[in-house]
Amino acid sequence: MTKNESFIEVKFNTPFKIKAGVSTRIGGESTGPYSSFNLGKSSGEDLDPVTKNRKVYADWFGKKPEQLVVAFQCHGNQIESVTKPGEFKDVDGFMTQTPDLPLNVSIADCFPVWFHDCVTGWIAVTHCGWRGVANGIHKLQIQKLIETGSKLENIQVVIGPGIRLCHFEVGGEVGEFFPLKFIRESETIGKFFVDLPGTIRQDLLELGIWQKNIEDMDRCTYCEPDFFYSYRRDGGVTGRMMAGIVIQGTSDQ
Repeated sequence: MTKNESFIEVKFNTPFKIKAGVSTRIGGESTGPYSSFNLGKSSGEDLDPVTKNRKVYADWFGKKPEQLVVAFQCHGNQIESVTKPGEFKDVDGFMTQTPDLPLNVSIADCFPVWFHDCVTGWIAVTHCGWRGVANGIHKLQIQKLIETGSKLENIQVVIGPGIRLCHFEVGGEVGEFFPLKFIRESETIGKFFVDLPGTIRQDLLELGIWQKNIEDMDRCTYCEPDFFYSYRRDGGVTGRMMAGIVIQGTSDQ
């Protein structure tokens, strides 16, 4: 946790200068159900406070909003390798080896997952909701890193805050996409609770990512209303957080 409650910083064991983290709902200009650090342009709030909040978010990376890579997400498994800033449609993940180019995804229950190769320097961040996980976006990200020359033992992964097993209740049509070991029956007939971060971790381990290289923040967006937005908890009328990562300049190698 950083001293600034508007951000939670993510650390990697690497010679590269990596800055990564996720915003919270604390410390912005938004009001009402969007209070207070809403970063979502499509959240339903007036754009003026969102624009001001995005300037604060970009400044955390030492950038202006137009210097960020951001997505109009589609809950799929499309990952873009990027070399310049911009807004990308129908994308749920980004990767780059380009310094000073912050990659960002938006969240409000879905999980941000960060990736970094501590030898090649590649970075990535993906937006992992249940559809993305069911479609293997996290596994695809590993595949794409391998295609760049990454070795499994050098890839570090961090799973961020999202809606966890305790509150992610779904119908059988969703539960059937996940292994039984990551499903718990609900007291409501025909309903189940799904462990998305557990599924992500297990998939990564089966791919060959080292256990010591996978970190889980173990934070539930639904359980912390003073700290995180939650689309499900708040009935869809809520703000959005953003998760990002950037290589700052050159490495110490």
